Amino acid sequence: MFEIKDNHLKLFEEFNLENTRDRLIKTAMEMFAEQGFDKTSVRELAKKANANIAAINYHFGGKEGLYQAVLEYIIDYMDSWAMPLVDAYDTFLKEQNGTFEMNKTINWIEEFIDTFITRAFESYESNILLHKIIVREQLKPSLGFNKIYSMASLKLAEHIISDLLNKISDTTDTDKIIIYTNSIIGLMHRFVSANSSVRAELNVKDFTESQKKDIKELIIYQVKNTLLQFLKG
Repeated sequence: MFEIKDNHLKLFEEFNLENTRDRLIKTAMEMFAEQGFDKTSVRELAKKANANIAAINYHFGGKEGLYQAVLEYIIDYMDSWAMPLVDAYDTFLKEQNGTFEMNKTINWIEEFIDTFITRAFESYESNILLHKIIVREQLKPSLGFNKIYSMASLKLAEHIISDLLNKISDTTDTDKIIIYTNSIIGLMHRFVSANSSVRAELNVKDFTESQKKDIKELIIYQVKNTLLQFLKG
């Protein structure tokens, strides 16, 4: 399997909560995720962050500036989450030197999905906040939304898988590639974005290692069958 260097998989782990600015960003992200921008009171936010309202104006120029700081932090976090996967893909492309052997490419996709899901499990608590922010941004986009969406974990996987389907097939049917790409992403989505609902159905706080193994094996098995069906034409 390709090597992935973990940067930080948890939000705020590099924050110094003795620092007022860091504390305000952390609190703001939690409150914006739960309540949305409009319903978040500056007074309530400052109180929860153990800061005063003047500190928000001093560090960010107001509530809007604080929200932009939250979006910028999310972008930096998602870059650190995604770039090792992007780097691994770039390395694979260079190794193939323009020639994509079917079995080797399918094996790489399986390894990619295994690593992707493992990282998603490890960063699950962080992903809850991220997905809430992203959903709110989809409903009411801000200036930072396009950058956030382009780096969203499943969007990144969609781009990589779509690109590889193009490379290993002779089809010129773009609709077919879109359909099969989204079928594969749908399999991953069930256990990444819908992680909490699956755990609720299982009545567990967290997946056991055995359950994680079963989930990954099932997804990879279904993805491989989908890829083989795609290649049949």
